[in-house]
Amino acid sequence: MQNWFASPTHLDLSTLSRLAHADPCAYFYCPEYLYKAAEAGELDCLNLAAEVCAQKGYRPVLLNDPREWVDDLLATEKHLHILVKDEPRQPAKNVFYCVPSYLNGYWYFDTQGVRNNSSTRDAEFDAGAIDDARAAKFHGNLRAHFIDLNLSKFEQADMDARPLPDNAIFIAAQKFLPIVYCPYYIDYPALIAATIAARGDRPVVIKPHPMQKPAELDVINAFHDPENGVHVTDASIHAILPKSDVVVTQSSAVAFEALIHEVPSVLAGPADFHHLLETISDVSELNDAMKRAVNSTPPYSAYLFWFLRERMIKPAQENSALNRIKRVFRMAQRSA
Repeated sequence: MQNWFASPTHLDLSTLSRLAHADPCAYFYCPEYLYKAAEAGELDCLNLAAEVCAQKGYRPVLLNDPREWVDDLLATEKHLHILVKDEPRQPAKNVFYCVPSYLNGYWYFDTQGVRNNSSTRDAEFDAGAIDDARAAKFHGNLRAHFIDLNLSKFEQADMDARPLPDNAIFIAAQKFLPIVYCPYYIDYPALIAATIAARGDRPVVIKPHPMQKPAELDVINAFHDPENGVHVTDASIHAILPKSDVVVTQSSAVAFEALIHEVPSVLAGPADFHHLLETISDVSELNDAMKRAVNSTPPYSAYLFWFLRERMIKPAQENSALNRIKRVFRMAQRSA
């Protein structure tokens, strides 16, 4: 696969005018944590998107992402702009978003945004339109890859490393501070306390986020009370989920991974994978939402097929990925 980004350009005040007035380009705005990998040609989804842009007559250019100059360059309509980050802007026919999805190996390429801001959030899911046999096979492959190999976005503990209770309520924590483009409805201390109060006979298992700040960890660890059925653990999500009846979280990717395990979730924040799940905006709604979730029988296989095969991009399947990227470009033109 061709690396289109071997000669990246630095975006600052001195280069802004030249970039704005250049012949038609496809500018890829890449955050620091992905920049070196993109420059080395290691991000196949960006290479595929660049290939499509080049076919359309736009020269792919990798840019660093200094926030103060991005909006100025985005205003130039003759260029394409591909944001490799989760910061939605006003939709435009020449602005696209290309970011890793909830599962390693799957990417967004979207006209509206990514994660809770993606176009999938407002799309209609129709299980009847999905072939059952294809969906079941796809779901089985996800199980074999992610569950059997104990794979997730972050490295997980060994599957048999921690004793865990059965029939648990699994609270998948995230960082506490809200992000402007990714809000929540209930903060984690209140959500944890409400879950413990509403748990009935079920144990509660709380897993902190791998990037949880020390002060946030102190708050979470204060809930640890094994004698009363509340466990704070760093066990693998793939060890916790098979022993869980329901997941409670704001909008953690764990709730998406729970779909592979066929475990329902209650969300306390917006997400683009909400279609089969319960969403609450107040702790008073939690008990009833957990009851509905536990008693639900959603079409997990069909949903995973729809979300990942029809809405996301898998760069390892190059032809399919290229077709999906081209389709998104066509959709942007039609909606202009």
